[in-house]
Amino acid sequence: MARIAILSDIHGNREALDAVLEDLQAADLYWNIGDVIGYGPDPAYCLEKMDRLGAFTVQGNHEFALLRLLEEDFDIGFNIIAFEALMWTMKQLSSEHLRLIRRFPKSLVYRKAHLVHGCPPDNVRTYLYHEPRMLKVAADHMQAPICVIGHTHFPGIAYALRSDTPGRNGHWRGVTLEKGSGHLEVRAEMRVFLNPGSVGQPRDGNAKASYALLDTETDIITIHRVAYDAEKTKAKMLRLGLPEVLAYRLVVGR
Repeated sequence: MARIAILSDIHGNREALDAVLEDLQAADLYWNIGDVIGYGPDPAYCLEKMDRLGAFTVQGNHEFALLRLLEEDFDIGFNIIAFEALMWTMKQLSSEHLRLIRRFPKSLVYRKAHLVHGCPPDNVRTYLYHEPRMLKVAADHMQAPICVIGHTHFPGIAYALRSDTPGRNGHWRGVTLEKGSGHLEVRAEMRVFLNPGSVGQPRDGNAKASYALLDTETDIITIHRVAYDAEKTKAKMLRLGLPEVLAYRLVVGR
């Protein structure tokens, strides 16, 4: 049996990350679904923390964009606010931090789970919501029965049948599991999409940090919401000159 902690979209938010780690106490494994950096005031701390935990980490679109900027490729698809925050973030990271980020794969498969920030097989920029057509296509690109994604900052579980299932053609259903437990239906013809929500910048109207725990013996997934000192993070961001909208959105969760 393994108790797996699933974190995503930490976004340099030290206070949220520390609150989550204190809440979960300990785990056998840590899956980190990208965007450790970007937006928030403590990117180096968050990178180092997850590295010390030995987390299996995949690249998010903010890590991807940072690596492109280092190569003077500005085609990163960011708006001006996200771009400004990323430029600030770059200045906070050492060469060792950059080496760490370069080691993050765009996706990885661990046993029966396919980890990718955006959309399988290895897209870090596409948002995957509970929309039938997108789920149908994504299901056929999964490399394991469960696909763990981030990027949207919305926690939830969705199911899709593979398009080659006899008599079926990509049927799906989804549930927004904002808090509480759910049983993952893992069957040969079924594909499961799991989003743990965002640790450092929730956008579902709930300002509490979000993460998930997976019990691999029972296939029970639990979404947890954790209160943290968002006002402290907001004040820090404003003091450091990060975009105000990114700071104020923390306290409303949008």
